[in-house]
Amino acid sequence: MKDYSVKILFILISTLCSLNLFSQADLQVSNIQDFPSVVHPGEVVYYTFDLHNIGNEMASGNYTIRKYLSTSRYQTIDDIEVGVVPTGNTPVGVIEGVIGAITIPQDYTNAKATLYIVVDADDQIEESDEGNNGIFSQVFSIQFEYQEVECQHNFGFQHQFLCQNEIDGGYEIYTQTESSIYRHEIDYDANILSTELHEEITNLVVNHDDRKLEEIDGELNVLNSQDLPDYLFDEHDSFKRVVQLTTGEYLFYYTLKTYPPIGFSSTAILIKTDASFNQIALYDDIVNEDGNAPNDGIEGVHPTADGGFYVDYEFNRGTWSNTFWSYLVKYEADGSYDLLNHMEAYDIKMTETPCGVKRADSYLYSSVYSGVNNTTTYWNNNAGTKTITNSSWSRGAYTSDGAFFNTNISVDYSDSHQTESTHTITVTDGSEPFVYSNSGFGGYILKGTGPTFLAFKTIDDYLTISQFPCNPDTGTDPDQEPESDCMVNVSEIESLDFTPIGSFGNSEYFISNNADNMYSIEALLDEYNYELVCIESAEENEFLSQHLSTMTYIGLNDAAQENTLSWKTGEALNYLNFDDDCSFCGTNNELNDHVIMNQWNGKWSWTNPWSNRPYIIEVACDAVDAPKPFLRMGSKQSITETTALEEFTIFPNPSSDFINVSFDSKQDQEITLAIYDGLGAKIHEQVEANAAANGSVQINVSAFPTGVYFVHLFDESHKAIKKFVKQ
Repeated sequence: MKDYSVKILFILISTLCSLNLFSQADLQVSNIQDFPSVVHPGEVVYYTFDLHNIGNEMASGNYTIRKYLSTSRYQTIDDIEVGVVPTGNTPVGVIEGVIGAITIPQDYTNAKATLYIVVDADDQIEESDEGNNGIFSQVFSIQFEYQEVECQHNFGFQHQFLCQNEIDGGYEIYTQTESSIYRHEIDYDANILSTELHEEITNLVVNHDDRKLEEIDGELNVLNSQDLPDYLFDEHDSFKRVVQLTTGEYLFYYTLKTYPPIGFSSTAILIKTDASFNQIALYDDIVNEDGNAPNDGIEGVHPTADGGFYVDYEFNRGTWSNTFWSYLVKYEADGSYDLLNHMEAYDIKMTETPCGVKRADSYLYSSVYSGVNNTTTYWNNNAGTKTITNSSWSRGAYTSDGAFFNTNISVDYSDSHQTESTHTITVTDGSEPFVYSNSGFGGYILKGTGPTFLAFKTIDDYLTISQFPCNPDTGTDPDQEPESDCMVNVSEIESLDFTPIGSFGNSEYFISNNADNMYSIEALLDEYNYELVCIESAEENEFLSQHLSTMTYIGLNDAAQENTLSWKTGEALNYLNFDDDCSFCGTNNELNDHVIMNQWNGKWSWTNPWSNRPYIIEVACDAVDAPKPFLRMGSKQSITETTALEEFTIFPNPSSDFINVSFDSKQDQEITLAIYDGLGAKIHEQVEANAAANGSVQINVSAFPTGVYFVHLFDESHKAIKKFVKQ
């Protein structure tokens, strides 16, 4: 009976084999090559792929290969068919390098896609496995023609923001692509004025297989290669990274970890070599023996200009609340080191940029950037930039008032625990605030012209910068009626080192770019015939306070008579705002005669005339509606006849020995000439009894200390001041 069953089974198997029921094709595609990373709508794109039949029989008959554009890594009904290829009769084996082509639809709207190829898409061939017919390409980008938008401009396709520095009239912006860094100049209205290549991106990598140091470009092409000594691999059998220090030396680094039975620990190993890779020093000062060492790692090493370097180390440490710390250690060129910072449950991330070192204290809510060519001050927000993301990482929300330094911008963060949360930007121009809200907006913002800000965003893979509120002509809200038709010569005032801060009522306001003492300020005001600001209401005070980064002079004082307040303009005291609760602010006494506005609350306090501070001037738009003095516009309004004061000159200027003060007087009158130093002290005076006859005076200034001086020339009814420099 047993032998009979075996014979029947043998006959059955033989019959099935003769019917080819165990012989089937199995079609697959693989290895999509030469497909570009960026394509354009309407473009014909060529590529290659490999066609396989991994079954044991030819795929006889016709079948279809279909191609789709997909926005995901799996097939959906939203995929768009972009090609059909009829084929058939594919033998067992592989056909390599099959040439394919698709046309990107002209109306395609997605910025990212993958190519999905399906062989035997219509199930025309009976296969041993019907579930392995498709393959996805790598994700590629679709570059649409950039759509110009008012008040919005683009730096380029697939650019990323790196950093910025403020320059005259705007900013220099550095952006990065996969292979290059570019420098752009923009103005305060978000117009891109110029673009140039800053440098091609190259990196140093250790080729552990060939024991070489290789320099590669952004597309991973090897540009240069050097042999490395065996000790770097035989004595340090770990994956190593490398940086080149500013001295030309190299620093190879890795994390050495030990495991049981020895015990958990980690050590940062730093090998410093000369240019020929001879070891100079070995640093192993950063050690973790807390039991969580297998998760430790060096996040990065960043060279400094003085030949030293920073080590950014993530140090795991199991506590009741957190699992990691970030350590930042500064090594000097001589090998000494100092722990600069450690942050519990925060990441410290540093990036080297053309503007300096960019440091992100945490991805929890914001990062701060120096914006200056100084790698040692990376934690200061000197440039006034800040990211405006508010992300929280499982430990509750971290919120912050994102006020910007010396601007009229503030950023309020929500309490959301979401990775991308809503924020609000408020820009105030002295009247109604302009509020801009957006969810998940993660770009940098910069100060713009007047009550505007500039925002970076990536749109369809283009890095853009936009002005808010948008107005291509004035940088103000186009729906807001102008408050006044002011004819102030802004360019002339700016040339004297002032920055416009906007209009309020019937006046324009300007803040000095430099700090100075009251004596020098008064001399400049007298020379150009304009005045320190006079504040007449709480609304005007609030408008001005939003533009301060430090205590700033206003026009109120009691210098003429102690305890008798007066404005420099002579206007009535309609409003006062002294800070009576400030314990450290200056108080009024015989030395403190001048009033300053506090930047933190807009209230007022006192200071002496020697204090160097910025100051605000106010220029009236017309003399009828606002009796505040005009800025001098080429000739003095108050002079009705030619006097010795109108045309006097100083030459040479600068001078190291003598100056000549020349005046053209047609009248026989007495003129007094006085010279004051920068602190307001009179250091020379003489009287010319017959100005019409003399016309010129020579003064020996060789004994004067080097500095800036002011020549005062006056008679009974007129006064003029000019500045000269003693070398």
